[in-house]
Amino acid sequence: MRYQQEVPMRANKVKRALKAGQVAIGTMIDEVRSPGIAQILASAGLDFFFVDMEHGAYDLAIAADIIRTARLEGICPLVRAPDSRYAPLGRILDIGALGLMVPRIGSRKQVEELVAETKYPPLGRRGCFITGAMNEYRGQATGSYMAEANEETLVIVQVELAEAVAEIDALLSVPGVDVAFLGPGDLSIDLGVPGQTDHPRVLQAIERVLEACRKHNVVPGIHLNSIEALAGWMHKGVRMVTWNTDIRVLLGTYTDGAARLRKEALALSGSAS
Repeated sequence: MRYQQEVPMRANKVKRALKAGQVAIGTMIDEVRSPGIAQILASAGLDFFFVDMEHGAYDLAIAADIIRTARLEGICPLVRAPDSRYAPLGRILDIGALGLMVPRIGSRKQVEELVAETKYPPLGRRGCFITGAMNEYRGQATGSYMAEANEETLVIVQVELAEAVAEIDALLSVPGVDVAFLGPGDLSIDLGVPGQTDHPRVLQAIERVLEACRKHNVVPGIHLNSIEALAGWMHKGVRMVTWNTDIRVLLGTYTDGAARLRKEALALSGSAS
């Protein structure tokens, strides 16, 4: 039968770029539910994006349509999962996400569970499903698919708790972790300085995570709304960055445009009087 022909799984270009020491640039979407958002972000030149299923308005069906479009457009679709349970993690990978980021991680046991739920045996215990969106419905031998999926899937630990920073060496020494992704906003809250992402406590915590990343050969990542701040961390070794969200980009652009046009309208009415 045709579906039994051996067809390799699609390569994860972002994971390969990170392994080669390159910087990957992306964003996060929380609101736009049209699959066209994937085409827009690909046309903008981004390498990847996160579908935010922790805070965003996405169910699996909506996420699947966006992810499918992203794969066709050549931009890497990643998902921030709602939690670390197997049910959402396995299904998110089955609909074609090329990587997962799990929030609220604070212990080594949680990281071990994350790796186990996202990797096929012998590296984990993910349930086997070999002909679906995750490999464009192409036929592939079970063993080779499992090995390729284990290699191509990005496993991302989100570091946003003081507990995670304190235990960072234990977290990042778990085999199978690819990225430690910093969330300075939530981290500032947990450190007692809400919203102050440039506070010394937050900066010291980030530096500690970067040091652990170097020690354990894990890629450091970070999300910020400031390009200047992102550039600063890139110069310190951060190689996976997300700038802004769809909500903030839309709101910022329209707010600025409306204010400028309103100013012109007021000037017109003033000159007319």
